[in-house]
Amino acid sequence: FYNGSPHYDAYRLAVEMLADTPIPLCYNGDIISASDPETLSDELPELNHIMIGRGVLMNPDLIGELHHSVPDAPFKERFRAFHDEIYQGYREIMSGDTPTLYKMKDLWNFMGKNKRFPNPDKLLKKIRKAQSCSAYDSVVSELLSCL
Repeated sequence: FYNGSPHYDAYRLAVEMLADTPIPLCYNGDIISASDPETLSDELPELNHIMIGRGVLMNPDLIGELHHSVPDAPFKERFRAFHDEIYQGYREIMSGDTPTLYKMKDLWNFMGKNKRFPNPDKLLKKIRKAQSCSAYDSVVSELLSCL
């Protein structure tokens, strides 16, 4: 839940310190839209590599958008597939509903920020309150039907 501002001066210092070494430097963070790398390049012209994390959790299409290659399937289907792959993976490795729901509720802190969800707060609150996977499944279906 990082909410700070980027430390461009620290990045520039690292670029300077590593200039004569073969060590690659990667900028991490603040990439949540397809236009962000361009904005970063304006601010940090020496930028060669970026790392994306939370941006993909907020928008599973982000990497496709960066490469101008978003699949043809509707966003709702792509988002559902992204969600279901993570959810099923957790259900397979976690023992019971509680740890699975803990992980998924944490993930929704990011996924719920996707701007395609119209007024998601009420349903996100229901997700946070879900005590069983069946209750969670019902709320997620309701939320995704809004797309």
